[in-house]
Amino acid sequence: NINAYDRNGNNSWVISKTAGKNIVGGPYIAGNYWDDYVGYDLDKDGIGDTLLPYNSSGHILIKGDKKGDYMPLTNKSESLPTIYIMTANETLVSNSTPVIKFYFTDPENSTGAATLYFNGTNVSFNGSVLNNTATSLTTGSLTDGTYPFWITVSDGIGTNSSLKHKITISTKKNSASTPGGGGGATYTSGPTSYILTVTPPNRTTAPVAKLNRTPKTETAKPPINATPTKISPKPAPTGLLVLTPTKRAALLGAILFGVGIAAFWIGGSASKIKSLFN
Repeated sequence: NINAYDRNGNNSWVISKTAGKNIVGGPYIAGNYWDDYVGYDLDKDGIGDTLLPYNSSGHILIKGDKKGDYMPLTNKSESLPTIYIMTANETLVSNSTPVIKFYFTDPENSTGAATLYFNGTNVSFNGSVLNNTATSLTTGSLTDGTYPFWITVSDGIGTNSSLKHKITISTKKNSASTPGGGGGATYTSGPTSYILTVTPPNRTTAPVAKLNRTPKTETAKPPINATPTKISPKPAPTGLLVLTPTKRAALLGAILFGVGIAAFWIGGSASKIKSLFN
């Protein structure tokens, strides 16, 4: 049977969507009801959303803006998949092939076909994802940068899209080594990761800093709470005459007196010797 035949394309098959009960019990008046329309209502408004426009198997002529029924009435509804991205939004990764985790729910279908888009480009596909099951999609190798990404899931009737997220890829790393207690740590600033490697110091030699700086040499200082070293007086030498200050002064005076007498005697003797030759 042919439901409609429009030879010249002059007929209009739809009116503006208007609130009101239609001929099949739906909440809106719009297009027509066709018994051979096999599309589905995806948003529960009683109007078909797939396989549009309806053209009676090609018997409705496409002419200008009159291309058939764009709002066929139907009571066959279908829920679109709902997609949940598990990978945190605005994530920073150092891998050029990031892994995106997600799951979807669909009350009518057990499986769906998932497509991952990075910056609008299809980068990964899985045609048989289980409903309500955590799944991973891995991209191909990507260059460093920030990418918007999203996932679409088709259940064979309709296709729905997730919310858009962002991810930043940064594979360039700067590293530095410094003496310390061992172990390692990664510090992240903005889109770039910096790796700090901490190496235990050599206990027999002074540690060397490797942070592109000349290490500062300082004189070692004793601890604040260190006990001062007590210096004992040296013992008096044995076998020698030990004089007190008073005795040393007396001895010095006696020596000077003796020197004076000797000088006087020598002077007098010299005068006597000289007179013998005169």
